[in-house]
Amino acid sequence: MNRFDEVIERIRKLLALAGGSANEHEAAVAASCAADMMDRYHLERAQVEVGTGERVISPIEDEALGDGADRVVQWRLQLASALAKIHGCRAYWCRGVTMLGRRDDIRAIGYSYAYLSNEVDLLAEKAWQAQSDKARPRAWKNAFRVGCVDRIAVRLREARQREAGPSSAAALAILRRDHEEVETKWAAYLAEGTMQKASPATVSSHMGYTAGQEAGDGVRLDGGPALEGAR
Repeated sequence: MNRFDEVIERIRKLLALAGGSANEHEAAVAASCAADMMDRYHLERAQVEVGTGERVISPIEDEALGDGADRVVQWRLQLASALAKIHGCRAYWCRGVTMLGRRDDIRAIGYSYAYLSNEVDLLAEKAWQAQSDKARPRAWKNAFRVGCVDRIAVRLREARQREAGPSSAAALAILRRDHEEVETKWAAYLAEGTMQKASPATVSSHMGYTAGQEAGDGVRLDGGPALEGAR
């Protein structure tokens, strides 16, 4: 079995675990790891299923990842935008977080977004309970989430740069073409001016933001639980 076949087989096992495990955490970790491997080796779901190195182009589409809320939750949109950027997609708000991009890229983002957004929420609640000053809980927790997401976004970019490694000219050409097609459609969306895109979030609690940044350093980007040292 060559290296490509080994990768395909590993991803298949992770996807099977993600879809068949009764343990929600185990399923989420498996899904996130599978998505990470597919992204690292420039593979799409269809390629894994048929076990071939031939390129299968998935269509460009929009897919909602949010909860249908009308009001923009800025930290969620910023997290989605950070994930979208490293996958060649675009995120915007339309009754919740919505992604524009290749279907397989959006699937990969969906796994990571679900895990990371849930982790940020859990860390914010846990950190708030440990605070002695209980004034302005909403502002503090919002600032915490923004700080946490800002730090996660930086770490995602750094991890992407480390793991990208040398790529063939053909692979880079394919990625550039895919991203350019997405960007063309995104430009049309901007011209319409009908959607809300990410913008820097404002915070009113410096302590909450700082605590969030510290916690962001401890979040496992591969789908594992937060490190013990995270507040």
